[in-house]
This record gives sequence, structure tokens and C-alpha cells, in this order.
Amino acid sequence: MQSLQSFMIALLECSVAMTAIGMLYMAASPFLRKRFAAKGRYYAWLAVIVGLIIPFRFHPSTSVIDVNTLMPVLKHADADRSPIDQAVSDAASTATSMPWYALAGSIWLAGVLAFLSYHAIRHRRFVNMVKRWSTDMVDRQALQMLHDVQAKMNITQKVELRVCPVISTPMLLGVVHPVILLPSDRIPAHELLFVLKHELIHLKRKDGVYKALVFLATALHWFNPFVYAMAREIALQCEISCDEEVVKDTDMAGRRQYAEAIIGMIRKQPSTSSLLVSRFYGGKQGLKNRVLSIMDTRSKNGAFRF
Repeated sequence: MQSLQSFMIALLECSVAMTAIGMLYMAASPFLRKRFAAKGRYYAWLAVIVGLIIPFRFHPSTSVIDVNTLMPVLKHADADRSPIDQAVSDAASTATSMPWYALAGSIWLAGVLAFLSYHAIRHRRFVNMVKRWSTDMVDRQALQMLHDVQAKMNITQKVELRVCPVISTPMLLGVVHPVILLPSDRIPAHELLFVLKHELIHLKRKDGVYKALVFLATALHWFNPFVYAMAREIALQCEISCDEEVVKDTDMAGRRQYAEAIIGMIRKQPSTSSLLVSRFYGGKQGLKNRVLSIMDTRSKNGAFRF
């Protein structure tokens, strides 16, 4: 039971500490955006995610309050209490005989299992839906474009290209056996080039593994509402950093075309998806930040470039 108590204390401490760090980092984002590259800002979040997954504890060597010193005082106070007060205290102690950490641990574990089960079922349903409705890409021009982009990016891993009528924006599914899914609406060739490069950058950087770590941190701290806000911010930074890679060494006209492609892709709200899927869609809330980042040609501090 002592180990459970230590674990619960460590979990709560790291949740509060990492939340404070994450909120400060989010508050500083407008300043950091002007000075540092998006990729560096994105990977800096890993420190917070690792801190949430592995509960670090930094305690002083000496306690601020010496329990042994307080014990005689507490005993003396108990001796001075009336019989009625003593009876009420004993009754309260009996009613709360279950340690707080045992109750908190049970609730926490139930929440983790519920969170994992819900998203596992949702992900499995999404994968099954995609397998049922998607078909192989037959457009030779699109397949050749995928092959050319892969060769240019030195990606030797086999990547499937499929069309799925039940999605409204392109997305990357899978890490070991990656599949790029495209909506059934025809995508112009110049926009498709941007889409394929965007999704292949996700694949090359192993963003699926990063998303899995964020998912695990969110599951462990499901009770902390700020963790969900940080997860959304990381997802947005993932897309912004990917945009930055796509338009790197691109002139203003190319950047404008890419921004227009993103706006065109998010006209329709995606009907369904999964937390473990990389989507071209970044959300309307983050659209403004993405477009501003795409059109930003200022040189950034190389210290945060990877």
C-alpha cells in the first residue's frame, strides 16, 4: 500500500508540475513563434510528454514540517477534547478507514481503462470502416507522383495510396504498413503534390509514434483537463511544423498555393477519425496560425532547428 501511496502522490505532483510548464510554454508561444522554427517548438513538447509519462519527483532532503515534533502537541490536544468530540472523531475515522490513495488509485485506474477502451474501440471501428470502403488508387499519374516524392525524400518504405469516400480530408494511417488515404473528390495535381509531401513528412518523422506518446500521457492524466488542451496544441504544432517542411525553399507563390490547398481541404468537417491518425486537416481553430506560419519567410533561430 505504501508503494501505491507513493505512486499516486508522484502522479499528482507530475501532473501539476507538467501542467504548469505546459501552460507557460503555451503562453510564450507567440514570442517563440517569431524567433524559433516550428519543428523545434514541436519537439520541445516531448519534454512535457515524457514528464507526464514518467513521474519525476523532486523533494527537499528535510521536511518543512517535522511530524515527530507535532505528535506531542497533537496528543495533548486529543487529551483536552471532550468525550463527545472524541466520539465524533472516532466515528469519522472509522467512516474513512479506506486510505485516500486506495480510493484515488481505483478511480484513476478505472478512468485509464475506460479512456483506453473507448479510443481503442473507436480506432478499430475507423480502421474497419476504411478497409471496407477504401479502394486502391488507379490513377497512374497519382501513383507516379507518390513514387517520385518518395524517391526525392529518400523513403524506401512501401506506402499504399488508397481512395476512401467516407473521409473528407487526406490522412496517413499506420506506421509499420502506412497508407495514405485520399477523399473521393478529385484533387488537382498541384494540390496532390503538396498533400503527398505533407503526409510523407509525417511518415518520415515518425509522427505516429509521437502521437502514441501523447495519447499515453493523456490516458494516464485523463482527470487533468489541461492535458487535453496541451494535446490539441501539440497536434496543431505537428501540422504547422509539417507545413514548414513542405514549403521550405519555396517562393511566395508556392507558399500561397499551399495555403490555398489547405483552406480548400478543410471546407468540409471530417466526419470521423482517430487520435492515432495523421490528418491533413488541422482544424478551423488553428487554420489562421497555419496560414500565417506558411506565409512567414523570416529566418528563425537555428538553435531550435532539427
